[in-house]
Amino acid sequence: RCKQRCLRSKLPGVASVNPVSTREPLTRERVLAAALDVIDRDGLDAFTMRRLGAELGVEAMAVYRHVPGKAAVLDGVIEAMLAELNDVEPAPGDWRDALRALALRHRALERRHPGAYPLFARMPAAAYAAARRTVAGIFDTLGAAGFSPADAARALRLVVRFTIGFALTRPVEGADVPAGDPLATLLRRLADPAEEDVLFETGLTALLDGLAGS
Repeated sequence: RCKQRCLRSKLPGVASVNPVSTREPLTRERVLAAALDVIDRDGLDAFTMRRLGAELGVEAMAVYRHVPGKAAVLDGVIEAMLAELNDVEPAPGDWRDALRALALRHRALERRHPGAYPLFARMPAAAYAAARRTVAGIFDTLGAAGFSPADAARALRLVVRFTIGFALTRPVEGADVPAGDPLATLLRRLADPAEEDVLFETGLTALLDGLAGS
């Protein structure tokens, strides 16, 4: 019987009893994309290699063939987010507009990936390379405006750090304000989401003004 089944599986039009798996093969890019999905959905604290393996439909050990460990996965997630900055139009010709556009793209990135964005607090310097196309365009714009290479790098880093720091220090909404508190108006304003946009724009403008005068 076994011999008959084996012969039948080789005949044209007869399905094999052991069909080839159609599962998409693992790659580093697929692992990082899945990790980003897990972190955005479940939060950074809940992320584990076992959960990542489950998301991909494999054992955790299979993931280690593509990334050496959890720290490498998290660094890769930062790179994956930064790479999204490349999917934009070239930097504007004015250096202020170019830096402002970068800050706004970072804010949009934080809103797309609220769970993973806090990873930028530990961003390795090498991760900047993932956004090389965007960074190079802004760097050239700054150079054309008269910034030295050192000053251009400093300006770019300042704007990125301002944007990251702003996102990571957002106040908790809906906080209770004690009745009769002399700072009640101020505290309510601090918790107002609309005030966040005003505060961000005020801080960014002040930073750009400072760079213009340096």
